[in-house]
Amino acid sequence: YFSKAFINRRFREIMGCSVWDYVVRRRIFTAREKIFSDGNITAAFESSGFLDYSSFFRAYKKVVGLSPRDDLKNHRAIKKPTA
Repeated sequence: YFSKAFINRRFREIMGCSVWDYVVRRRIFTAREKIFSDGNITAAFESSGFLDYSSFFRAYKKVVGLSPRDDLKNHRAIKKPTA
């Protein structure tokens, strides 16, 4: 029987971010794994729980630092074997 404010305060003390920020980060990193595995940004967005692509895009860029497409390009460039 704890208050919502107490739970949020304790969560922030332990995790270093709010509950909502943690949820958004988990959604973004789950979508990121899906993008890296199959290369389909639209499918990753649709399964990530965001209501529209623009909010997904803004959150992705805020958390990762790159747009989903640029992140995928960088991932593919790093993954490519050099001869």
